[in-house]
Amino acid sequence: MAVLAGLVAGMLAGLMPVSAAVIIVEYSIPNSGPNGIVTGPDGNLWITDAGQNSIDRFTLSGAVTAYPLPTANVIPNEITVGPDGKLWFLEFNGAPTVKIGKITTGGTVTEYTTNSGFTSGITAGPDGNIWFNARDLFSVAKITPTGTETDYAVPTTPGSAELVAITAGPDGNLWVTDADENKVWKVTTNGLF
Repeated sequence: MAVLAGLVAGMLAGLMPVSAAVIIVEYSIPNSGPNGIVTGPDGNLWITDAGQNSIDRFTLSGAVTAYPLPTANVIPNEITVGPDGKLWFLEFNGAPTVKIGKITTGGTVTEYTTNSGFTSGITAGPDGNIWFNARDLFSVAKITPTGTETDYAVPTTPGSAELVAITAGPDGNLWVTDADENKVWKVTTNGLF
C-alpha cells in the first residue's frame, strides 16, 4: 500500500506523469493450474485449467466458473476462439488419449480424439476450421467444427520437425514455427506448403 500511496502522491504533486502509473491487480484461482487464456465471444476470459482438469470462465471482476472435462486427467493447455463462436482447446495426457475439445459459452463440452500423440499451437483458420500442430505426426492438422481431422505432413526430413506455434496470417494462409528446423512454414488452407 505504501508503494501505491507514493505513486498517487507523486502524480498529484506533478512529479510523475499519470501515464507512468502501473496498477497490477492479482486474482487467485484456488487449486488451479492455469495454462492458456483467451477472451471469449461473451466478453469473459476463458482459461485452460490443468490443475482442475477443467475449462474456466473468468469474469473481469474475478469470478470463476469451472467446467470439468468429460475425460479425466487430460491436461488442457492452449485455447482459441473458433469461427463457430466456441472455444477450442488442446488436451494432452499421452497417446492414445490425446483430444481436442470445444466448449460453448454456456459450458457444454465436446471432445474429439486426434490422430497425434502430442499437439501444440491452436488457431482459428480463415476457412472456418480449427488448425493445430500434430507434432508426433510432423504435420499441421485441421479439424472441422464437426470433428473431422485432416493432417498435412511437413515437407522435411521425416522426424526432424518440431512444430510449436501456429497462427492465421493476414494473407489467408496458416503460419507455423518449427523449432527443430529453425523455419517458419506457410501452409495454405488446402494443406500446401
